[in-house]
Amino acid sequence: MAMIGFDRNYATNTLTVYAFEEAHNHPLTEFNEEIICSPNHRLSIFYHELIVKASTINIGATKAHKIRASLKGGYDNLPATKNNFKFFLRDYTNIVGPNDAQCVVNQLIIRRDNYQNFHFEYKLNDEELSAMFWVDETGKENYYKFSDVISMDATYRTNKYNMIFVPFTVINNHEKTINI
Repeated sequence: MAMIGFDRNYATNTLTVYAFEEAHNHPLTEFNEEIICSPNHRLSIFYHELIVKASTINIGATKAHKIRASLKGGYDNLPATKNNFKFFLRDYTNIVGPNDAQCVVNQLIIRRDNYQNFHFEYKLNDEELSAMFWVDETGKENYYKFSDVISMDATYRTNKYNMIFVPFTVINNHEKTINI
């Protein structure tokens, strides 16, 4: 029943209230129910990382919310709604979009500087990222153990910039393919 109506005057860019009904058909929120109000849905860094990492492996925000609810014993045990997850991912994507290549390079440089056996190289053409190569300690170890036959699949996947991802894979002693 609660409602407010506005008329907009485009010439003067003003709003005029033409209707207002204060009566509600439900009691107002009690203090102990504030957890369900959206301003109280605060996503911690853990949830930010969960949503971003899930999106990088093609699990959307909705599925990430569903998985986390399952692990926590139900939706009531989460600090946020499915829409909070979706809105965070939307906002994150909008912020990172124009700088995504620089973000990736920065993260891999940090990793290279902090992990002795992590190797990372990249190439720029006219200030634009054109190629990257990285390998971690596990990849190097697997290369030394199982490098009899190496497969490079240049048709694996392209992204929105038409950049090709080329995984290097080998077959281990259990006849399973692993990335190196």
